[in-house]
Amino acid sequence: TGYAESGRMTAVIGAGRVGKATFLGALAGEENQTKGNIYYNGHEASALVRRRATGYCWFGGEQTVWHGTTTVHEALVLSASLRQDSETSDSRKLEAVQSWLELLGLTELAEQPLELCSAVETRLVAIGVELAFSPSVLLVDEPTTGLDETGAKRIVRLLQQVAYTGRTVVCTLGDSVSSTDLRAFDRLLLL
Repeated sequence: TGYAESGRMTAVIGAGRVGKATFLGALAGEENQTKGNIYYNGHEASALVRRRATGYCWFGGEQTVWHGTTTVHEALVLSASLRQDSETSDSRKLEAVQSWLELLGLTELAEQPLELCSAVETRLVAIGVELAFSPSVLLVDEPTTGLDETGAKRIVRLLQQVAYTGRTVVCTLGDSVSSTDLRAFDRLLLL
């Protein structure tokens, strides 16, 4: 049993191959759960409800579905256009995209093609693409794995900023997680 709160960051830790990614996938409604119940705001949530309320980023293997010449701004705009409620005006969607670009430190890279982004920038764009549709929960699988210490700290710091917007942020962390990374989280869940 565990829980995550809005406005807070929760780290899911455990040995390799223990099922951290599967756990996040179940929370996101992407994996079939075999036992137990998942609640959002105190109500049991179906897989469909979880998919609609959750942004889900994973960084294992190739996942990019964007063409290399797509710009950072275009990637976020497309996500907002396709995934936000159809009743939300285009101007509101663009405002949301702009605010996420600013919060994630991507404003100066807005017109840069994705193929020219660094590893850290690519992860921030992926997070921005999920945030562009305004989910209440952000799930991120191993956001710091494979990054140098500076890049890892930048990702964790910006995920904290996302949590401060009132969203629930849940991240799995790999075996190489540092104590500095762990201290940034409000809650730890051990699998």
